[in-house]
Amino acid sequence: MLATWSSENSASHYLPKGPEFATTSTRSGQLSPAAPAGIEAQFELFMLQPDRVRMTRRRPGEVKFEDSEQSYARRRLLEIEQIALNSKLRNAQNSASIGDKISQSLHKSVHDQVEHRLSRPATLFSEYVGCTTTMARLFSLLHSDAGSITQITPLIASIPWMEHALISVVNTSAFRRRYAQGKSGTVKQLRTALSYLGMNNLAVLIPKLLSEHIAPASRDPFPKLYEQHQTFTNVTCVAAVHLARYTGQSANSAALLTTMYFIARSILSHMFFAEFDTAHKTMLNDARLRATKKQYAILSSIAPSAHHLQALIKQKADMLCASLLGVINIPSQAINETTLAMAGNAETCSPLTKIIVQARQYAKVRMLFRARLLNKETGKFALRSQHYPAGSLEMLKSADIFENPAAVMLTA
Repeated sequence: MLATWSSENSASHYLPKGPEFATTSTRSGQLSPAAPAGIEAQFELFMLQPDRVRMTRRRPGEVKFEDSEQSYARRRLLEIEQIALNSKLRNAQNSASIGDKISQSLHKSVHDQVEHRLSRPATLFSEYVGCTTTMARLFSLLHSDAGSITQITPLIASIPWMEHALISVVNTSAFRRRYAQGKSGTVKQLRTALSYLGMNNLAVLIPKLLSEHIAPASRDPFPKLYEQHQTFTNVTCVAAVHLARYTGQSANSAALLTTMYFIARSILSHMFFAEFDTAHKTMLNDARLRATKKQYAILSSIAPSAHHLQALIKQKADMLCASLLGVINIPSQAINETTLAMAGNAETCSPLTKIIVQARQYAKVRMLFRARLLNKETGKFALRSQHYPAGSLEMLKSADIFENPAAVMLTA
């Protein structure tokens, strides 16, 4: 007996539920299944490339790999590995966060101590440069029309390292060829050396020698600090002297202002490292006494921060340079005006100020280009922004800007 259509015994009762298998009715009361969406395309694909058709039905007892024990074990292992990795990352982040806080606290203490010491420029000058009275008298004579070799000889003689350095300059082969007129022999007396050099050359050389004398030593993590400092000093000084002569300004004043800036940089570096070592040692001792092994380990890994040192130099170098020049009190209006302008305390920009800024920029561009860290287009754009005098860049390019400043200055 054939089954009759009913609510319990109908096509819809034997078809899977779902929209793709929904039934439709007609006016005659007959029901016909609606074709699943995309079934035609899937079939044609099955006919042509059966390997690419996704299997939806399996043989009895067959399971997908995703539902197998091997897949479960693999997922579980990956979960455990991910948990361990996340835990390791969290621990590293926590340690880094703690380390950053400790480093910030340490460097803030260093900055506060340096800031406190900067309020006494005369003490800093005496500590790092030398006797304030002697240096003030020496620079006043060097930058005064009334100064003479006889007056400065006893002052330089009271500074043994400077006496030795000046005699060494006179005895270099380059100097002897130019100024000794072919005479043989070695200069041993300070007075003779100073007579060979002359007041103008001494006004340029002595600030450079001071800068070399107190240049910061290389240390971890700055293995090339001394070398880079000396190169930057020399190149900037040479550029400043060339630009001053090219524009009719005082080469002596340009050299003094340039080298005094680097003396200020050196003093800031010395203070930064000294205060860092003191604060670091104090914090290590405190951590050891309190038996905080984790904090002690973090402190042991903290080194002086290049970022903090750079920020200190950027913020304080020009102001300290002005303070140091104020200590020796050179009777030169041009130098004083430039000093105020570089420190940001002047409304107008003097010609010497432009020269100092241009010399620093030129030195930076040439050093970066030399190290292959800058291309020509970027370098030209950086130089163009400083508005160099017409023809000055060609003049600087033709000069050996990386040569010893002493040899360049003595040619004037």
